[in-house]
Amino acid sequence: MNNGPVIDKDGLAVQSTGVVDIPTKPTVVLPPGNELEKTTKDIVPPIPPVQENEKKTLEEQFFEIVDWVKTSSMSPTNEEKLLCYSYYKQATEGDVTGSQPWAIQVTARAKWDAWNKVKGMDKKEAMQKYIEEVNIQRKKYGC
Repeated sequence: MNNGPVIDKDGLAVQSTGVVDIPTKPTVVLPPGNELEKTTKDIVPPIPPVQENEKKTLEEQFFEIVDWVKTSSMSPTNEEKLLCYSYYKQATEGDVTGSQPWAIQVTARAKWDAWNKVKGMDKKEAMQKYIEEVNIQRKKYGC
């Protein structure tokens, strides 16, 4: 009767069925007197760094900047906010829709007017301009 796995010459456990178990920790036999201890990181090659040609797409950059803006404590002027708003809306929704709000609806009117100024702008161009404008503001406000 078998009381457990049998260890073969390579340090692998061989079950009675002949199936080989892979040891949980890799073992490296070092020459006598060697003080170094090999670990998995010494055996497994590191992941290569991202190559220059594997840059982020415009859309990835855009949404990364959008996420940054949502959590930022930067305080741009209303005009700067409206400019970014217009590029964001053009990039995500296209041309302005609906009728122009009444003048007494100050905020809604300002947003609609800003978005209407970039009407017809291509989605990619709006994304690029949004990224550029936010970066200008980040530099200006030290963020």
